[in-house]
Amino acid sequence: MYNSFRIVSKPWSTCYQAFTSHFSTLPEMPPFEYQPLKYEVVYFVNSGSEANDVATMLARLHTKNYDIVSFKNSFHGASMGAMGLTALSQWRFNVPTAHGVHHAMNPDVYQGLWGGSKCRDSPVQTSRECSCSEGHCKASEMYYGQLEEVFKYSLPRGKVAGLFAESIQ
Repeated sequence: MYNSFRIVSKPWSTCYQAFTSHFSTLPEMPPFEYQPLKYEVVYFVNSGSEANDVATMLARLHTKNYDIVSFKNSFHGASMGAMGLTALSQWRFNVPTAHGVHHAMNPDVYQGLWGGSKCRDSPVQTSRECSCSEGHCKASEMYYGQLEEVFKYSLPRGKVAGLFAESIQ
């Protein structure tokens, strides 16, 4: 029979050492060495979920406010805190999540409610037409109006801790 302590402790020891030996030298490497802004603290985390949980906590502590805005159709992680920020049904489960998170419509002129071929300055264009004139996208005004409504009706005035926006949709 195998000695279970030895089997379990050996891989843990190896994984743990491999993880910390590399990351302990990161603050001495060029990305941190040549930053235009000198940060006093670098906070390493294990995942994007944990990074979002920490960002939520720091935003709430710094602003002394509680409410957070996040966009629909966004994934911010699968931890209980990050799941509250996430607004995709396939990543939401029937468990308690972070309170005080309000979801606003994601401004997507490519696949969203508003927008079309004249609304996006990109090599990848949607094929649907829109009534916008060149250089004036009506969709941006509509999406901004949706965000204003969240701030007007769902949030305490002037009491927002932060806004999470996912760059990749």
